[in-house]
Amino acid sequence: MPSATDSANRNRFWTAFGPGLLWAAAAIGISHLVQSTRAGALAGFGLSGVILLALILKYPFFEYGPRYAAATGSSLVEGYRRIGAWALCVYLAITLLTAGIIQSAVVMFTAFLVGFTFGLDWSLPVLAGVVMAPCVALLWRSRFHGLDLCIKGTLLLLAVSTVVAAAVSLPRADLATIAVWPGDLIGSAVPFAFLLALAGWMPSAIDISVWSSL
Repeated sequence: MPSATDSANRNRFWTAFGPGLLWAAAAIGISHLVQSTRAGALAGFGLSGVILLALILKYPFFEYGPRYAAATGSSLVEGYRRIGAWALCVYLAITLLTAGIIQSAVVMFTAFLVGFTFGLDWSLPVLAGVVMAPCVALLWRSRFHGLDLCIKGTLLLLAVSTVVAAAVSLPRADLATIAVWPGDLIGSAVPFAFLLALAGWMPSAIDISVWSSL
């Protein structure tokens, strides 16, 4: 029989694991569902090096948010305020400029997927409302606890489906297209603007570190 200490350790592990899973879920969006699949269609594995480089370069920024919160007991937003009101205003301006665009893009894309999957010919705004309603209800009623449980189940499903998809597709994939840098693909098969967007949003924007510090 497991002891009370073992149960407490498991509970602490899952409690600490929750914010990391929320971060991972927040990163999954257009960058993974649209841009990465488009990159594969355009260049096979030719852009894998670009994605790996983006992950390496961004990792210190992603790590700093929770480290700062653990060390100081406050979020990066409070840290910006300590620097000065100007720093907080700059972050507010960035948030206002990007939040609406990101939210709209993710909701519209999800709404389109719902309509396509279930064969619904409803208008996109109606489908978007259908997508948003349960999300609002979940946060209104259960707040963080409900979101935490929902995210863990969703990410488990995504992880299993990703492994299955990889197992099915890898035997037919052209692994010879793997490259450290796309080189000749830029400007021909892959537009440079798309390359910037792929690197900028993979796995997510840097300001997600502020969210994880909260």
